[in-house]
Amino acid sequence: MKKYVSIVAFSWLACTAAFAQSEGGYWNPQDPTTKIEQKYVGFDCVNLLDSTSVTVQPTGSGSFRVYRKFKVQTPRGAVNNRIIKYDYDPLTAHAEFRYVTIYRANGDVLNLDVTQACDYAAPARAIYWGARQIMMEVGRLEPGDVVEYEIAKKGFTYALLTAAESSDEGRFIPPMRGHFYDIVPFWSEFPTVRKVYKVSIPMEKDSQFQFYQGECASSVRYEEGRKVYTFAMDDMMPYQREPNSVDFYDSAPKLMMSSTPKWIDKSLWFNKVNEDYGSFQPIPEAEKKVAELIKGKTGEMEKIAVLTHWVADNIRYSGISMGKGEGFTLHNLKMNYTDRCGVCKDIAGTLVAFLRIAGFEAYPAMTMAGSRVESIPADHFNHCVAVVKPSNGPFPSVVSCGVVPNSNRTTCRVFPKDPISA
Repeated sequence: MKKYVSIVAFSWLACTAAFAQSEGGYWNPQDPTTKIEQKYVGFDCVNLLDSTSVTVQPTGSGSFRVYRKFKVQTPRGAVNNRIIKYDYDPLTAHAEFRYVTIYRANGDVLNLDVTQACDYAAPARAIYWGARQIMMEVGRLEPGDVVEYEIAKKGFTYALLTAAESSDEGRFIPPMRGHFYDIVPFWSEFPTVRKVYKVSIPMEKDSQFQFYQGECASSVRYEEGRKVYTFAMDDMMPYQREPNSVDFYDSAPKLMMSSTPKWIDKSLWFNKVNEDYGSFQPIPEAEKKVAELIKGKTGEMEKIAVLTHWVADNIRYSGISMGKGEGFTLHNLKMNYTDRCGVCKDIAGTLVAFLRIAGFEAYPAMTMAGSRVESIPADHFNHCVAVVKPSNGPFPSVVSCGVVPNSNRTTCRVFPKDPISA
């Protein structure tokens, strides 16, 4: 009996040594940097735990608990982490620090006053949509110090068009009401001992997911009348970018989740949003300009080209926020023609409107420049193109518009066939 008790006691002590529960209720892995020094030599800091927990409401709005605990290893790491920053979009989300704790190498523990956190406009270039950052000054750190913090965020990821809501809470509800999606990179600039992503959704909801380019521990559990998806990866080492390599989203581990069944559902919704909003509604000034541009042009590609080049030359790449609805909502033609500026979606929307005025069947299409779009219908988009259907071909022509690097000029390129099918 004494032997049995000793074994149980030893097992309990071993588990206690391996994991320690933090202030925020997270189970933290043991700090490996104290025993495996060589593995982490040369890195400025090590992430001991990177954890995100999301509770999804029936409306699709999510409450996020973003937790991170990292250890500083070098003076450069101390300087780089003297301020903690977190980006959010105030049109669709709210974020705030819950707590920040510093565990000094000498054993001292310092709980910072999170009411002193700052909320500033985020740095912006070419796209001015009002993004913001919350910042917490940690102050002077020394190698060996450990910093732990938690951020609470409420809302969703992209600013999509939404119906007017009577309360401020309405801005946290995604426009595709009831749906939730997320794209989670499982890579980091620094070694990460453990990364966890957890999503709790109502029992009546379904969600599909896929983990790409790697392996993780995953599970689905039923807890308190909800479905809980958990994904975890241990001992993540940084990925090194190589010359001419593909985007990390195409080579490093990532998780994609979506409650939307198929891409066609998202596509039909996106089309309806912009048609109902009147993004392509013609205006007299534009009709006059289109007639002037295509005068004397006989071939379809000749007309498409002249309209494309006018849009590229006259709509500057400079994103001005329309306020509520910014994101997947294309600015209407009147706004674009008056302001003569916008991001890719607004440039593409202007061209779609011009093409329709000229008698073509044309639509906007969201895509991902620089990496592939997966079969899971999560909104992995960063670009919008115009698609026009010629009268004599089964494949549409695709017109892609974007900003010229290191300038504010716009360039557009016409692909005579569907580049995927060609």
